[in-house]
Amino acid sequence: MASQYQNTVWLWMEGAFARRIMYQLLIKGLVESPAALLRGETTTPSLRVIRVQIGSGYGWECVDRTAEPHPKGASNPCLRTTDLATGVSQFIYESTSITQYLEEVYPDSPMQPKSAIDRAKMLDILGKINLTAVDSNYFLRNTVPEHGAIMGLEAADQSRTAAMNARSCETKGMLKIQEWAVENGMIPTSGWLTPGVDGPGLADVAFVSTHRFIELVYGFDAVGDERLRTLAAWYERFKQLPWWKELEDREGVLLPMLDFGKRSRASWFQQEKDNEWIPIAPSTSGRTS
Repeated sequence: MASQYQNTVWLWMEGAFARRIMYQLLIKGLVESPAALLRGETTTPSLRVIRVQIGSGYGWECVDRTAEPHPKGASNPCLRTTDLATGVSQFIYESTSITQYLEEVYPDSPMQPKSAIDRAKMLDILGKINLTAVDSNYFLRNTVPEHGAIMGLEAADQSRTAAMNARSCETKGMLKIQEWAVENGMIPTSGWLTPGVDGPGLADVAFVSTHRFIELVYGFDAVGDERLRTLAAWYERFKQLPWWKELEDREGVLLPMLDFGKRSRASWFQQEKDNEWIPIAPSTSGRTS
């Protein structure tokens, strides 16, 4: 099927949801290395990767100015697939859908289970991951003024009550993800969120991408709750993948435009005498040069 279609994916490689696709490409061997990924080089001619950045007008600009422009009005990540026989193109806009499409088109090194029941279990976990990401977003928009502004929330309207409620819902969602993963056979020392595969799968990259972005940019540890020790151990296991350090500890991994994330806090947060209910992520390199 892959040879019948030309697939082009535009990625803001410093973002949360683009990371889902980046991790997938690395695990499946569709790119040889993080360096090749950052250059947009793939191992198959039917797949093109175009790296984009946020332009001066806050639109998407290609890092390589000679590359095909990001589709106008589209969110990021974004994938276009073109039928080479008919020339007809179609677009996919959501990261969950993009990763599942790529999995179907490039089935080698599978990241989703073959059996119907395991596939359904994976979709359960994926759905919960996406819902939990919404809770994370509401926590951040009520805790970090700049993030709130991007989401249309004035600093004066940021609410401690809303932030605490969102954090509580986020933790409940993660406890459920952990519970389901344990039911599927994951233990603190082995196993993955995605059932029925030999290594990390689509559910794993979906969770890690958001967690890593929040940890890196905002300094919060979503799996720092003592009740999430199995999930925390799983995250440390994921970080042992051979390409992780080259990709996630590289210079420039944290953009200067995002350096507000760890220092800017809502007025209610600054007034708190005890913020121990919010686990802080361990210090990472966060290099911006």
